[in-house]
Amino acid sequence: MANYKSQGSLSLKGNFKATRIAIVYTNWNQDVVGLMLNETVKALSNAGLVRKNIVEVMVPGSFEIPNMTRFLMQQKKYDAIITLGAIIKGETMHDVVLAHAVTDALCALSHEPKAVPIILGVLTTNNHKQAMARANGKSGNKGKDCAEAALQMISLQTKKA
Repeated sequence: MANYKSQGSLSLKGNFKATRIAIVYTNWNQDVVGLMLNETVKALSNAGLVRKNIVEVMVPGSFEIPNMTRFLMQQKKYDAIITLGAIIKGETMHDVVLAHAVTDALCALSHEPKAVPIILGVLTTNNHKQAMARANGKSGNKGKDCAEAALQMISLQTKKA
């Protein structure tokens, strides 16, 4: 049995060997997202997940994350789905429109009957430097945070009332 202590107030004790988690991540802003992906996988493995039970699915960009998340959720193979991406402000308002579309769609999916926990790990930053700081631990570690949130939600939802 793995003993896992999160950064937050929840302490998780459980056997996560049989836990299956899908990670949907973007090909866009690969340097940022790659760091988050590595940290997510590392945190899940450190918590006791068997590597073969961590499934990684790459999609072209953040807009495609909800579609793939729905597809994976409908397979009913996963205890949680973690989403990773980086939407970085540019010269236009595309970042605002895209961020709203992605978060609204993921929120709707999370409210579907029998939905598994969907963890939002899509960064929305003003520039590349801010995104890197949130991905590599200098201003947070979004990948690790997402892994912890997934495990916390799985634990909370599987507790006997």
